[in-house]
Amino acid sequence: MEQKKSYQMNISAPNLITVCIDNTENGEISGRFYHCYKEEPVAFANVVELLTKAERLFDGISFPQASTETRRFDTKKSEGTRKIYNVQRPKKSVEQTEIIQYTGDIATFVVWVKFRQNATWQGEAIWMEKGRKETFENTLELIAQIDKTLQKEKKY
Repeated sequence: MEQKKSYQMNISAPNLITVCIDNTENGEISGRFYHCYKEEPVAFANVVELLTKAERLFDGISFPQASTETRRFDTKKSEGTRKIYNVQRPKKSVEQTEIIQYTGDIATFVVWVKFRQNATWQGEAIWMEKGRKETFENTLELIAQIDKTLQKEKKY
C-alpha cells in the first residue's frame, strides 16, 4: 500500500467522509463512501445519490446542523414529524484514521462539510492521491472540483 501524504485536516470531525470513486461512465461517477458510524461502505450510483446519502448521514448525526429544512411534498406533516436536534449521536463503529485509508479505483476524496447553510454545503475536500486540498462554498463547487480532477486524470 502506498504511503499517504501528510495534510492538514480535521481528522476528529464527526462528519468526515471518504469518497471512493470506482467508476465513471458517460460523465457520471459511482463508487462508495465511508464514515465512522458504519463499518460497511455506503454505495452510490451517481452524484445525486452521493449527495442524498451524505445529507441523510449529516441529518442522522445532526452535524453540521442544516440552516434550512428540506421541503417535502411526498408526506403529510403531522405532529410527530418535527425535527429533534438534541438527539444522541450514534456511536462510532470505526475510527476516522481508518476511514481515510480506503481508496477508490479511480480517485479518492476526503470531504469535510463544515457548514450546511443556505441549503448547500461549505467545507474542504482533499484529493488524496495528489494531496491537494480545496475549499468549496456549495455542493456544485464540490462536484465541479471532483469533475475537474477526473478530467485531469483523463478517467472521465
